[in-house]
Amino acid sequence: MSQYTKTEQALILLAKTFFEYAGKSDDGNDEELEQGEMEELLNNELKNFRGKSNALDFKQFDQDQSGSVTFNEFMRHLAAVSQEFKGTVKQAAKSGCDAAQ
Repeated sequence: MSQYTKTEQALILLAKTFFEYAGKSDDGNDEELEQGEMEELLNNELKNFRGKSNALDFKQFDQDQSGSVTFNEFMRHLAAVSQEFKGTVKQAAKSGCDAAQ
């Protein structure tokens, strides 16, 4: 059994996912997501939600228009986007969807 709660595990998974994609390009920067890395993350990790929201777009995450997405920008925007999908997520939880699968 994990020493972390489900919520802590969710936060760890978000961070792990961000840094996994941030380290993919040859730019030497594993602290920020470049546009290609962010697009790959969105297409692979948020594919079921992406077509349902204009908010899941690189420009929406890149709040300071720097050309890359920091971890803080990523987390802040995901929190905002989660409000848009509250009903979808709630329904999935009620139907027995296990996010760990």
